[in-house]
Amino acid sequence: MTQVVARVKAPTLRLRLALVFEEVWELADASLKEDLPMIARNAADILYVTHGIPHSLGYDGDAVFDCVHKANMTKRMGKVRSDGKQLAPVDFRPPDVRAVLAKG
Repeated sequence: MTQVVARVKAPTLRLRLALVFEEVWELADASLKEDLPMIARNAADILYVTHGIPHSLGYDGDAVFDCVHKANMTKRMGKVRSDGKQLAPVDFRPPDVRAVLAKG
């Protein structure tokens, strides 16, 4: 098995998850109120907090994002669920995030 470069620090990850959940709840509240400026702000806050996770845990978040994005773009050949979600085709190959992390 490939050695992962970053070590997960439980307290750091718990804090980041708590911040993500807090921002998601604020986004949900703004959505219920149909408050577009607050929806936009909270969506940006979610991005801000989630972009901090790679930094906090010591890995290259851009490289992981690129790997996942490349794999997700192959889903365009899959079916679309009734709610609009794009499903992975039968031959979908999940991203090899472990390999990206191992490269450092």
